[in-house]
Amino acid sequence: MSKPLVLLFSAIFMMLLTTPILAIAQPQIIVDGDPSDWKAPLPSQDNTYIISDGEFVWKDATGDERTDFAGSVNPDLVDLVEWRITGDGDYLYMLFKFKNMSGISIGDNGATFIAVTIDRDLTSGSGEIWFAGESDTKVNSSAAWEYQIVVNLADSRYRNQGLRSITHPLNESTNNWGAIFQLLDKNWNHLYVPGDTGAAGLLAVNLDNNCIELKINWSLIGGAPAGGSIRFEVITAVGWSNYGGNGGGTWDISGSSDALDAVTTIGPNTWSEVEDGVVDYYVEVSFATPVPYPVPEPWIVGLVALVIAGLYLVFRRMT
Repeated sequence: MSKPLVLLFSAIFMMLLTTPILAIAQPQIIVDGDPSDWKAPLPSQDNTYIISDGEFVWKDATGDERTDFAGSVNPDLVDLVEWRITGDGDYLYMLFKFKNMSGISIGDNGATFIAVTIDRDLTSGSGEIWFAGESDTKVNSSAAWEYQIVVNLADSRYRNQGLRSITHPLNESTNNWGAIFQLLDKNWNHLYVPGDTGAAGLLAVNLDNNCIELKINWSLIGGAPAGGSIRFEVITAVGWSNYGGNGGGTWDISGSSDALDAVTTIGPNTWSEVEDGVVDYYVEVSFATPVPYPVPEPWIVGLVALVIAGLYLVFRRMT
């Protein structure tokens, strides 16, 4: 094959290989509680994920949540049905969708609580193992975390206001165990930027969309991945808050984990995962470089190889 043809094939290979990763590098996720700018399809089966259009997409089984508080709260508000992750050069983004959040307002005692752990060093036992909120729940030691995100819609500052949507930056008001939006390090310090208006981090909740969105600046959680992987674990619960007293967390279930739903492949009920007080399942998401979108599935690389092989045969016949 001639040298120009080799260069042509090399250029085509690089273009096709990077397109699935960088195709959404220009359109940005707007953290506003509207999930319409997340474009990837859902997986076809429950408790599985796909990576498509630069997004990690988890489809959680519907109706798999524990109902320990049945009669006190609607279990639908903790029944996670969808979780998405993506990123750009500045931010890590996440989207959470629940079965039905119509029965609550922001600030209600017993509103939705989410904890997400972030393991950056991928070293077993290196980091903290407890989920926040005094939830009596641990992560797998292989996913011991350096950072944790907490969303507590029970934040008492907003009680009795009938709020259905809100946005909240990661500023000094999040330095409180009862805050609606918190970022923690492994030493249980709150991380935030005084006076932040959304550049450090932003939470958006829209209960009518059953949706919670957030973004965190990479600089607060160990820097942009620049290639490599991050391990995540997720639990949901019902929350309480006494913001004025710097208190808040999950409703307690005496003698067991307080997690009511979790990202896991174990079923049919979340109790099967958390009965020993440990969420063993974690996801490991690989990020591309230089733009840290999740890398494509292996089948995409295989498809690229087939396309290149076909082009080679065509050009070979023409020369």
